[in-house]
Amino acid sequence: MAAIPFSITRWSAWAPGLDSSAAWAAWSRGAARADTPTEPDSSFVPAGMRRRLSPLARMVFAVARDVVDEGESMPTVFASRHGELDRTVELLSSIARDQDLSPTSFGLSVHNAIVGQWSMFRGDRSEVTAIAAAGDGLELALVEAAALLQERPGPVLVLFAEGDTPEPYTGFVSDVPFRHALALRVERGAEWTLARDEARGAPSAESAALVWLRANAAGAAAFRHDTARSGWVWSRA
Repeated sequence: MAAIPFSITRWSAWAPGLDSSAAWAAWSRGAARADTPTEPDSSFVPAGMRRRLSPLARMVFAVARDVVDEGESMPTVFASRHGELDRTVELLSSIARDQDLSPTSFGLSVHNAIVGQWSMFRGDRSEVTAIAAAGDGLELALVEAAALLQERPGPVLVLFAEGDTPEPYTGFVSDVPFRHALALRVERGAEWTLARDEARGAPSAESAALVWLRANAAGAAAFRHDTARSGWVWSRA
């Protein structure tokens, strides 16, 4: 695949104990993350809607708000490997107990629910895309964003999030050491290029978002993110 150029003009990330660029920079240098029971700020969301937001959605809303302007419309691409696992476990447990499923929980468990809630909150009718990929969801979201930028000049909002892993999935999820969310404001430009390559070596032990956050904080000019099926080469001008 030919290298895809783009620029990231704003970014925001959140995880427990990592709620500023300085905190992420310290984490990238090996500082221990403060594992505190903090929550992202969602006070800007009306109470009626806020009650319907899952912990994963609240993270997404908090970081997305940091990179968009008031009243601004733009396409959005949301990516998550595991999605709303808490809601999935709740639904599967209801089925196992031969109980009726909650229509609300079912409706909010689908992979595009969060980005739909964000669109409704913003009153933004721009196109939205939801991606579920094995390990390279962030890269594939950026491929989608680059395609959208070929159609229109304006920015694209790229969102990536992973939540806490509930039982009984803890033994099967290895790339989410802690819950986190990342928002990127992607525009036309050549600050970054991204190219797909063959996988080399073991897959990363961290999600694509954490790999990017670590490399970005370190000011890396180039780095790789390998998954089980492919490798991605990031380069910065």
